[in-house]
Amino acid sequence: MRELNPPVGIIFEGLNFNTLQDNYEIFLIMLSVVAQLDSQQKSEVMKWSIRHRFEAGHFLCPTNNLLGYMTVDDQMVIEPEGAKTVRLIYYMFLAGYTAMDIAERMTSAKRRTGWLRKDIDGNDIYNTRWSSSSVMNILRNEKYSGDIRAQKTFTVSYLTHEKRKNSGEMPSYWQDDHHEGIVSREVYALAQKIIASNRYNSRNSSYSLSLSVISEGLLRGFVPLNRAWAGSELEEYRGVSDTVCWGKTQLRSVRLSPIHQFEVLRSEYTKNQITPTLTITEKHIVANTYCRSVMGNVEFVEFLLHPRERLLAIRAASSEQSNAIRWAESHNEATRTLPFTAGVIPRLLYEMMNWESGWKFKAKGQYRINGNETILIFSLAETVAYIPIMQLNQYGEDQFIGWNPPIFPYEWNSQLVGPSLISSLTSARMHLFDFFGEWDVQSNATKPEAFARKRPLSKDEIQAAIEALDPETL
Repeated sequence: MRELNPPVGIIFEGLNFNTLQDNYEIFLIMLSVVAQLDSQQKSEVMKWSIRHRFEAGHFLCPTNNLLGYMTVDDQMVIEPEGAKTVRLIYYMFLAGYTAMDIAERMTSAKRRTGWLRKDIDGNDIYNTRWSSSSVMNILRNEKYSGDIRAQKTFTVSYLTHEKRKNSGEMPSYWQDDHHEGIVSREVYALAQKIIASNRYNSRNSSYSLSLSVISEGLLRGFVPLNRAWAGSELEEYRGVSDTVCWGKTQLRSVRLSPIHQFEVLRSEYTKNQITPTLTITEKHIVANTYCRSVMGNVEFVEFLLHPRERLLAIRAASSEQSNAIRWAESHNEATRTLPFTAGVIPRLLYEMMNWESGWKFKAKGQYRINGNETILIFSLAETVAYIPIMQLNQYGEDQFIGWNPPIFPYEWNSQLVGPSLISSLTSARMHLFDFFGEWDVQSNATKPEAFARKRPLSKDEIQAAIEALDPETL
């Protein structure tokens, strides 16, 4: 403004300061420093005040844009019509609808999103156009279960007002039963498990909300694994397996053969490659060619876990099964191996075995064939480990350049010889094959009632609820 012709100045009467003066820049710098320090002080005071309120259990929760709630006497109270939309969104998601499907149906029904603005006359204007992100925001919001979490985000700088998601940089505050929930805590928790599973899911895969277990045959106690389902904890796998564990009477009926009295050199100390082998990393499971040749012309397989015996089994599967993994392709009477995505399975194995993050592990297995029935079983208790080789690159960052030679469990140093089979558990399990008249390797898994999860509404009931939505009531 000083450089205009004629120049324009600003007079601050309270400070007796004119920007047309020659020394105006010094005064501006001084005033800026004082103003910045004042802003910083006020910002710190406000942060302290807010944290103090959270620690005392006083949470700020405006409901202007929170669908399904309104504020009455400073309390969060359910708003019935909006709550109907929220509840239906959760039930649709649990029934298998995608966020985009839900958004399209809510837009067609002209349901409010909860976001509102004012027109030029001051009247409320509600948004009725839904997106997948607006649906996911509702599904992730813990307030709909009656709980509340404060300080999900924090301001990085009081100058830029940039906000970031709080991932542990600042304290976070949680209060149970802060207000009445629109959905139950169980429904909310199940929705979070489905959201976590969808990171591993694809359009061609599906999963059940409940774990199942094989209760008959040689694979009794094994739990089928779905690479897309991340909604169950390790303890749940153990609990499901324990519902059909072998009884002592059944175990006594199996006699050990004389071969168990002998020992041989551990296969890990030899160069014998004619062994089924699985290489496991945190993201992938790679089966060697011998695994696939043992299974024959099988395109789809199913992985099964025995969490107590720490065994991993592989059996043939059909393409229609939700747990099926395609690991080979048949063409002109020849089978070609295919890479496959293991999804959430490696994470479960690393947790169960307490394996070191970043390492890879190799397990050798045993197999049996009886007519059309083939089974592979791997002991996870005795694996060799590979530690990554890292070096700093030109940017000072760790860069992976390869793997160190394999290392073995410490106790193997004094045990160059071991059981004739890879592990005693694998040996006992494989030994059962010699005593069972019927293997029932393809025995179907069932869901124990104690661990079954039920969807709140069926798809037919949800469709009826969608058709009953009346835009005129809004």
